[in-house]
Amino acid sequence: MKRSSVDSDVESFEPVETGDWEDFLDEETLSQWNKINHGGVWTTELQREPFALELSGRWDYHYVICWLYKVTNSFVTMNYTEGFKPLWRNIKFDEFALLQELRQIANTGHIRQSGNGSLYETIRLQMLKLLTNYKANRMTDWDNVINHQLKRDAEFVRLSLVDQFETLYRVVKLIEAKSAAFRNYLSNNLELFQFVEYPRDSERSLLVLPNVGIIIEKKLTKPTHGNLVVPVKLKNCSIRLWDESNRILELVHLDYSNDIQNYLNTFKIEYTILTTNWDTFLKEFSKDPSLIDFEQWIPIYIEHQLYANRTLSYKEKEKPVPVLLGKRKRSSRIVAREEETRRRDVENRWYEKLDEREYYLKTRSKLVAKQSKRIKDVVWRQMWQNFELDFKDQRLQNGHPDQLAADTETQNDALSELEIKVIQNGPRFNARIIGIPPLRTDTEPTTELPSELIIDQDELDELNSLDVPTNGESADDKSWVFQCPGEPSLPALRISSLDEEEAASQTNNNLFATPIVCCDSCLKWQHWNCVQNSDSVTQIAGRNYATVQLGNYASSRRTSRKHQFEEQDYKRPIDKRPPLTESTPFICAYCASDLETKLRSQFAPELKAIKQAAKQQAEERKRLKLLRDEKKRQQSLQDQFPTQFPTQFPTNPDALSNQSNPSGFT
Repeated sequence: MKRSSVDSDVESFEPVETGDWEDFLDEETLSQWNKINHGGVWTTELQREPFALELSGRWDYHYVICWLYKVTNSFVTMNYTEGFKPLWRNIKFDEFALLQELRQIANTGHIRQSGNGSLYETIRLQMLKLLTNYKANRMTDWDNVINHQLKRDAEFVRLSLVDQFETLYRVVKLIEAKSAAFRNYLSNNLELFQFVEYPRDSERSLLVLPNVGIIIEKKLTKPTHGNLVVPVKLKNCSIRLWDESNRILELVHLDYSNDIQNYLNTFKIEYTILTTNWDTFLKEFSKDPSLIDFEQWIPIYIEHQLYANRTLSYKEKEKPVPVLLGKRKRSSRIVAREEETRRRDVENRWYEKLDEREYYLKTRSKLVAKQSKRIKDVVWRQMWQNFELDFKDQRLQNGHPDQLAADTETQNDALSELEIKVIQNGPRFNARIIGIPPLRTDTEPTTELPSELIIDQDELDELNSLDVPTNGESADDKSWVFQCPGEPSLPALRISSLDEEEAASQTNNNLFATPIVCCDSCLKWQHWNCVQNSDSVTQIAGRNYATVQLGNYASSRRTSRKHQFEEQDYKRPIDKRPPLTESTPFICAYCASDLETKLRSQFAPELKAIKQAAKQQAEERKRLKLLRDEKKRQQSLQDQFPTQFPTQFPTNPDALSNQSNPSGFT
């Protein structure tokens, strides 16, 4: 069987025409393999590409590919068990289909988009949604979320393929640790995620992955010094100590958890890749046929490659169809059908955006309402405490406290002079709990929506040209507003481009050198340092705020855009902040002070309503007391003169108090 030459990084392997490994295949499978082998095998050619050879030498790449095989609709999961449904059943994955796209990235730096979209980007988007548990995430959120989770600052598309898969490996580990949906999937399909392992000795074993031709050596490195001696039985973890002086028996429990953990941490697991592709797998078989159960794995890998080659061949046949359709003369019916299809696609995307936009706004509104309630609860509780302290001081200053307390109990539901005086002049009550920041400038409201949810004029023009209803929507303003209570002399700044952001920073002493944070209520940005240095009650309500670091535009920096390439789309601060659900909503001092002002205006009516309710309760208790007393009096009279009194008596205490002596009594 003739084979094409292998890349120089891999030793050439030429099996004989009747190689022993072919004896493990049935006749039909061997016939299919020989048939596709004459025209060149897609899978082996892809594995010999230089970029593939570089990736195949890394454990993180193989781990990610193996993990993807088990969470998607793939060759590994399609015949797993009856009724089995993979976690991402909408993704049809195979390593060789992914290698085709990675080859485009390695050669051109990007993926040519097809009608069905990119498999690589689809996988990354699903990872992002699973990690954040937020289905509205888009690919534009990738860098913000992943950089936040990994605590770094890097643009994913600018990384090499090796670094990209190192990042994906860390993302997979985060998903395994944090995602409840994945843990539930793992617990239901634990056997699927267990590696096939062949022990070699007490320290080494071989792992065979579903990736075609991959054998990994797993080596457990034990600590070179010291052993850990701990009791095996639980009863031996407790000892009794007799204190002779005090004649007390003390029971002491020994805790070995830290020692055990430290000892386990001294063990290291190393992974060494023995075979990197199908060619090296067969070479390892020729060297040592007893290394693993080759009789089991060679048919599986051959079936996998036949399946992958059929898939790749089918995709390759589909490519020329759009080209042929574009060259031939199209009829008006075909043009009308294409226009209707385009209109339907645009309409679906439009309504999907409106739904996601509405969901985002509702989510933000709910989070702001919940955060505002926390702040109001803190402020309201403090206001009542201050009022009670001031009221107590006024009673002590104006008269005997017992007499004043009695007078308070007998007064009506209107506010007393003492209460009005406390509300108007109480030193503690009138001291602001949230300091009033400097008066801010009124500005036009902003939307503060992520770029993927923004409605622009070009989109509306396209909808109008296709007669798609726009539901009265208008183009959004993409600018954002900076106004900080810590900068009272600085008016509100409205910024809509990178040039304006840079100019504002340089004009105001490198204004954006420190992180900024957005108020989710008024949608204005301010310095995070000013928030931390204030004694605002907003510090009580949360800690994990979504801060954003803009560029450090030094005043001495000179820029000239004449010789630069066309500037990319401006990324506003809202596009750089983590998603809403991953941070605590922030309420600025302006909005928190407005909440306190509103609560102070409601305090007197609330106090009056409380007194009115207390008066009604007191009157009700008095009425019931009169009724009980009258019943007792009537009962005593009936016991003295049983024949002269009716068996029933009025239940209205007012009527009882006004009527004369009962009939028959002289």
